[in-house]
Amino acid sequence: MKRLYTPSRIREVMAEHHLHFTKSLGQNFLIDGHAVSRIAEVAALHPDDVVLEVGPGIGTLTEELLFRAGYVIAIELDHTFAQVLTELFEDRPHFTLVEGDALKVDLAALLEEIAPGRPVKVVANVPYYITTPLLRRFLSDDLPVSSITILVQREVAERMAATVGDAAYGALSMFVALHGTAELSFVIPAASFMPSPKVDSAVVHIEREPARFGLDAESRERVNAVIRRAFQQRRKLVAKAIAQATGTPVATVREALLAQGLSDTARAENLSVLELIEVLKKLGYIKVEES
Repeated sequence: MKRLYTPSRIREVMAEHHLHFTKSLGQNFLIDGHAVSRIAEVAALHPDDVVLEVGPGIGTLTEELLFRAGYVIAIELDHTFAQVLTELFEDRPHFTLVEGDALKVDLAALLEEIAPGRPVKVVANVPYYITTPLLRRFLSDDLPVSSITILVQREVAERMAATVGDAAYGALSMFVALHGTAELSFVIPAASFMPSPKVDSAVVHIEREPARFGLDAESRERVNAVIRRAFQQRRKLVAKAIAQATGTPVATVREALLAQGLSDTARAENLSVLELIEVLKKLGYIKVEES
């Protein structure tokens, strides 16, 4: 049988289910078999892996994941696509479909029920406007996620993987770096999708590091809060943002910045997440376990 990522097979499935390419479907189907294979390779899937897929759509990537992984749990919001996925993959014993919103489904309970005690690799193809809230869910301390391989608009991917000094560096970059290491793996041109979107996409791989920088869950959330505050008004001096977020006098924050070899007139985009952590540590706002 033809693979799902071929345009002719997609048209067959859509015809069988009386589907049409409309904006209401909110999907662009990946029709590049090489890209589908590369996404799975970037995710470094093995036969004993458990994969959580978000936004499977018509199942072009799901099919590849089922070939490579030991178990695939897919979460699909659109009822029409859920029906298609059920018909296509209901005979696969290592596949579970959950119809619902990935931002609202109790992921911790779901994973504990299906794959208790096992690490999970997330693979997702998501709209840019829910990228950040989904990442917050995937990287939360109550989920056993070991890595995230995500397909997003190229601009968002560049922000996720950016480092200090890059034009794309911002709150999302720092948030991701707080939880793990990110790499923009490869770009997928708009022509690789049906229908073709207006912009290119890219795949980002994040290796999660739960104990990164020696932070516990409470300290990590405190750093997150400071990051959000610091980038709310991007042109504001970071000393003022940190002072407001931590309740510390601005003069004290400036001293902490200078003690770390940083300018007391620096802005948020001038600091790496490690430098921010060192400043917050010096202020006594967070605790870091010494290795």
